[in-house]
Amino acid sequence: MLAGINYRYGNKIYTNDIDYLYPGNEQWTNDIYNKKNTKNLGTLLNLKYDISEKKTLGLQYSGSFINANTFEDNISKNYIGGMLAKDYATNGNTVSKARTNAVNMNYNQKLDTLGKKFSVDLDYFNSVSPKDNEFITSQKDIAGNTSQDIFANNRGRQQVQNYSGKIDFDMPYSWASLSFELR
Repeated sequence: MLAGINYRYGNKIYTNDIDYLYPGNEQWTNDIYNKKNTKNLGTLLNLKYDISEKKTLGLQYSGSFINANTFEDNISKNYIGGMLAKDYATNGNTVSKARTNAVNMNYNQKLDTLGKKFSVDLDYFNSVSPKDNEFITSQKDIAGNTSQDIFANNRGRQQVQNYSGKIDFDMPYSWASLSFELR
């Protein structure tokens, strides 16, 4: 038997200040602040049972559970001739709770003492990754004396599910070694 568990908790901070200079005395500045908080739990369980000297049965489970929260500020300003013309500010928050599970069940049987054997593997995998991204942008056109607020919420839910199975045969002979697989 093999069992394992791991946990990771941490923050990542990304910042970037960019200045764009254009002909005609125009300038754009972009200031970005991004902070991501992640909690990640990983699990592993591997069981093997010897039914007899020639037969083994195994089961393996692996899981990953991730909670992530990202906050971002993005401020863009446009200057023409040194005077502020436009001011755009975006504040956003993204929440993600990804879950992944993988299960393998296997059976191995030796057919003789020369190395002939076959194995059966059955696998199940699923992954769900919902994401919720809300943001607010405030657009101020100072030169045009207008202002507009934009609210948005992007939601996504990626889901993958897979079942598979295979049978492997290894058949060594003195004249050749044959291997084949059924899926």
